Amino acid sequence: MDGKSYGDLRVALSDVIAQKSCCVHYDREGPGGTYQVEVQPLDNRPDYLHVLVSVSEPSGWRSLSDSFIRYADGRLDA
Repeated sequence: MDGKSYGDLRVALSDVIAQKSCCVHYDREGPGGTYQVEVQPLDNRPDYLHVLVSVSEPSGWRSLSDSFIRYADGRLDA
């Protein structure tokens, strides 16, 4: 998701922002199988989105998470 623009993130998270769901789930193919990716907004402001991204490995033994802020002007704080 960090490769998405501010507008793309807003569209992808529109149901979550409208409180119709808790997060957005993706399955991504990678080394060793399918990775599960979950994206959840932490802070939704007109000038930025702060999101949490969690990734679970196919083996299920390790989960990674990180957050970043995407600003409306295109800046990214990770």
